[in-house]
Amino acid sequence: MKIKYVLLFFTAIYSLISCTEGTEIDEPIAKEEPIPEEPKEEVYLTYRLNEHSDATEIEYWVIVHDQDGELLDYKSIKEDSTLTFSTIDTALVNTEKLVVTTLSVAEYDNLSSHNLYTYTDIPKGFKWNSSEPEEASSIFTEKLNTYKSNESTNNLTYKAGNSSITVNSAPTILKYQVYSPKSGVVDSNYNIINEETFSIENIELLSGIRYLFFIGDAEGSLKYHFFELGSDSQDVILDYNQFKDYEYVLETTLPQNAYQFSTSNGFGTLTNPKIAYETSVELNFDNPTVSRIGYISGFDSYSTSFSIKLENDYIYFYSKDLHQLPLEEIKILERPSFNIIQDALYNFEFNTDSNYITSSSIWNSETLSTENRRSTTTWKIFSSNKSSHTVGSLPGEVNTLCPNLDLDKLKYSQTHLIIQGKTYESTLKNLSNPNNSTSPKINESLILYPEQD
Repeated sequence: MKIKYVLLFFTAIYSLISCTEGTEIDEPIAKEEPIPEEPKEEVYLTYRLNEHSDATEIEYWVIVHDQDGELLDYKSIKEDSTLTFSTIDTALVNTEKLVVTTLSVAEYDNLSSHNLYTYTDIPKGFKWNSSEPEEASSIFTEKLNTYKSNESTNNLTYKAGNSSITVNSAPTILKYQVYSPKSGVVDSNYNIINEETFSIENIELLSGIRYLFFIGDAEGSLKYHFFELGSDSQDVILDYNQFKDYEYVLETTLPQNAYQFSTSNGFGTLTNPKIAYETSVELNFDNPTVSRIGYISGFDSYSTSFSIKLENDYIYFYSKDLHQLPLEEIKILERPSFNIIQDALYNFEFNTDSNYITSSSIWNSETLSTENRRSTTTWKIFSSNKSSHTVGSLPGEVNTLCPNLDLDKLKYSQTHLIIQGKTYESTLKNLSNPNNSTSPKINESLILYPEQD
């Protein structure tokens, strides 16, 4: 009997030990707290300033704000150098887009010139490869302003030389232009010449260059003639009967306007693919009623630029590249509804019924000191198809170092609406890679001015 109880005892002990060895006791596991990541440096803008042709620039600044106008950083830069803007990534949590402003200060004999260009909606990490500061107004508009500023004297500056051109058997001449595919306009005149024989003296002509001589006469004819400088003389003698009519002429009836300006261009031939001609076929500041743009056949491609200022404070601009002549027609857009809600530079807003793809607006100021020294400030702000923008103010150090920067006197000047042409995305791509820039086949835009009091 006792043996039976002993066996039961050892069996119970064995079972207890076996259960203990086969059972894992869950110990409570302490939760590990996540280790916060160390802040990392983030490069949010790289700005490359290439060498400029204008050696008069003495200051160049790059100022960066966020989309709400908060200053991120600013630095001065020298030509042919690169700036890197960086900070810890946690400081950029609320930064969705960048607003980048460049300021260049140039000193001339009696002029201080300040030019500011602001681009909105720039993505973080953007790599900017600047060449010359981009001007929203095209080269064509700059030409228009140049001609317009010389309207009273009509005395543009050309390089003097020892050549002359004489034209015999001439009718009454309203305008002429001599153009070189190498150097551009050699000489032009938009005053009436009522002489049967007239001469252009002391101009620079080079051998081996095929010049284009364009003439518009009092009968409304557009004539042209190509010539080259002879090997044995610096003088050129022509007869008006040698001049040909333009093969194609595009006529447009014009509404009431202040002035009108257009150019016709031909690019390349099979033998000379890079040589081009250009004629400013129209330049009229006396309310013209008809536009007549002439084209010369035999070139590989063509372009037309057309600009007209209408009486109710807007400019219509149109240009088109084409491979076949003629250009079918030009339809001048009417002035859209355009109202300024707020004309403050830092918080600007407008509304319009125009369907535009990008916009830019300009503010200007000009002062004259007691020593007759002139100081000008121009601030141009580029934007997408938004009708408002927010721009931060300049740092105090920049204002201190540029005492002639007339920001308090800036006045709203104009807004440029791009109807057809380069999108804002393409504009930013060109800022990143200016050597890979492409031009749209058609450009159409409106420049709108504030209502005059």
